[in-house]
Parts: sequence; C-alpha cells; structure tokens
Amino acid sequence: LTRRCPDGAAAAEGCRGRQDRRVARAAARRQFPPVAEPGAGAGGANGAPAADGDAGVVRLQRDAALRAGHRVQGRVRVCWRRAAPHRRDVRVRRSAGIGHACGHNLIAEVAVGAGLGIKAAMEAGGLAGRVTVLGTPAEEAHGGKIDMIRSAFFTDVDVAMMAHPYKLTVARPRALSIQAFDVTFTGKASHAAGSPWEGLNALDAAVTAYQSVSNLRQQMRPDWRVHGIVKEGGQRPNIIPERAVLEYYIRAPTDKELAVLRRKVDACFDAAALATGCSWQSEINGHANSNLITNESLIKFYTKNLVRLNEPFLESEPDAVIGSTDMGNVSYEVPSVHPMFSVGGQAAIHTRDFAELAGDPAAQPHALTQAKALAMTGIDILTQPGVLEQIWEGFRADMARLKDF
Repeated sequence: LTRRCPDGAAAAEGCRGRQDRRVARAAARRQFPPVAEPGAGAGGANGAPAADGDAGVVRLQRDAALRAGHRVQGRVRVCWRRAAPHRRDVRVRRSAGIGHACGHNLIAEVAVGAGLGIKAAMEAGGLAGRVTVLGTPAEEAHGGKIDMIRSAFFTDVDVAMMAHPYKLTVARPRALSIQAFDVTFTGKASHAAGSPWEGLNALDAAVTAYQSVSNLRQQMRPDWRVHGIVKEGGQRPNIIPERAVLEYYIRAPTDKELAVLRRKVDACFDAAALATGCSWQSEINGHANSNLITNESLIKFYTKNLVRLNEPFLESEPDAVIGSTDMGNVSYEVPSVHPMFSVGGQAAIHTRDFAELAGDPAAQPHALTQAKALAMTGIDILTQPGVLEQIWEGFRADMARLKDF
C-alpha cells in the first residue's frame, strides 16, 4: 500500500511541504487516529505525531506497508513519526516550480483508500491481521524509507505494497540500484598569468575525470548508467582553480553490479588526480537505493485483481527503466511490489506536464482503481490459506539468488 501527499503547483521542497502534509494528515485522521508504536531503535524515531517543520516528515510520501500478520483485528493505523534528528541536514532537490512532479498526491490517495478498504473487510469478516500506512520522509532525494528500515519500521512487516503514477500501468517496473555522490578535486591556487606553473589546476582534474568517465561508457554494460555535472569549477579565469566539484549518479541492475561500477568510476578519478597533481575525495549524497525486487507471488495477486477490475496493464516494460527508488531497499527487507499505474496521459514523470496530469480530476478514477487493486490483494493475503507462506518462500529464493550472483 502507499501513501503520499498532494503534489503539483502548491508543492514545495521534499523537506518543506507543510501544506501537503496538513492535507493528507487531515484526510487520514478523519478515518483513523495516529497510534504510537514501540521505540524505533536507531535514529531516535518515536511514535509521537510530528509537528510542522520536523525534518523528513514533510511531503509525506506515504509508502504504505501492509502488515498481514495475526495482529490487531480490524484496525488501520497511521503512524506519524519524527525523522531521525541527526538528519536535519538533508538536502532535497526538485524541479524548479513543479515540485517532484511524479504524483505523490495520487500515491497518498491510493494508500489511504487501500488501507480503508482492507480495514472495512477486516471488520466485516472478523479477519485477524493488521494493516499499517506508513509515511516516508524525503523520499525523492534522500531516501527516507532507508532511515525507516534502520529505525526498525519494517521488522514485523509481512508484505509491503505501493503504487506509483506513470504513463502506463506496469506490474513489474525496472528500478535500478543507485548511488549519488560528489567528487571534490583539490589543487593549488596561483595567478594564471603571473605564475601558472606554481598552481595545481583542480578544474583540469575534474574535466579529465569527466572525460575519462565518458570514455568508460564504451566498456560499460548496456544496463549501467552514469550521469554527472560540474558543480564547481573555480571563481575567476585568472586564478588557477584550487577546488572543483563533480556530482554523479551511477546506476546498475543490482547492488553488487553497482559496487563494480563504482570501482571503475573511482579509477577515472584516481587517474585524473594523478595526471594533474591534485587530490580527490567523495561524499555520498543521501542514501544509496537498491534495485527493486518484485515478489512474483504477490504481484500475481495484484494483476489478477486488475483483471477483475477490467484495468489494462503490461506485465513488464523490458526496455524501460523508471529510475531508482528507496522502495528497492524495502524489497530487500520484506516481500514487496511497486507497480506503476496510468493516470491517463503520456507525459514523462518529473515534468511540468506530468504535474498537471497528476493534479487533474481526471486522474482520480485511476487512483481509485489502484486503491481497490491493492486492497483486494491485501484481502487475498488475509483470507487465503498458504498465500503468505508462498510469498515468503519466493522472497527467500530471491534473496538467495542475489547472494549467489
């Protein structure tokens, strides 16, 4: 299940979206009040409702966890927890003027709707279990679900589900592992006209590194991705730059392949530093996202329910990659699905056109259909004997396969 807050014209940065948070919080609390959970372990998260301005809770990208164990009968809980206090330095990016533009409002609606649907079924049928809607702070750039994993939010979760708006409905989207980092080259400043021989040009090191990484692409696997920019390159032309900064995103199909790619990219930085006499260091930005592992047993129940709802879909989109998501990290912890769903247009996510699509009333029926599909999937898990065991058997097999890769 999934919960994320309103997005679009009124959206602010991922750690400043107070208006979005108020709207989603009010909608959720009309149906079920926040309930404190046990201490969350690392990071200092707790069960108290977060006040406006608390780092990480804003925008409430609420990726919901369906807890289908034998827990509390007939109750949906919405847990609003503070982000870890030591992460108040989170840096969040967005496309200028359009928020995140990937339909966080619809994700929130899907989660709340699915949670309420499961709750109603549990109450009507006397089903034992628990469904919990969890909010994700700063998902877009920082990877808030990773903080939640480290704070033990998923230790007693049986399955986790969310659905994300897109141009198509795709049951098994491809999401790559990603690492974002800055590379800082340090040289020695000198007057470019009077004594250039005394300088060590950090910009030359950065340019050499950038070009070396570009040359590396010829030997990269087809499903590896490397993209970077120059963030800093000196202050004035007549001063040899003593500092230059590159920012890179690197992606690969699995965490293990990502580590291999990082070593190759680092070799380019080493060579550039050696060639120019400079030094370099790197700093990770946010958290590294793992690739998304779709649980086959779980997704088959979801697609079966899409058929029952007469909703067209693709099983997969082999030649397309949706990017990366911290839901990938969750999928390494518990059986998970992260289908994409059509909002009735062909605009690409993270664009102004998609922000308009996601905010259009015409997108509402699509979100409702997804809420129904996820709710029906949750009910399948709660009512059909052996389903949860089958889901976990597949999960353990996936983890073993990745370990042996």
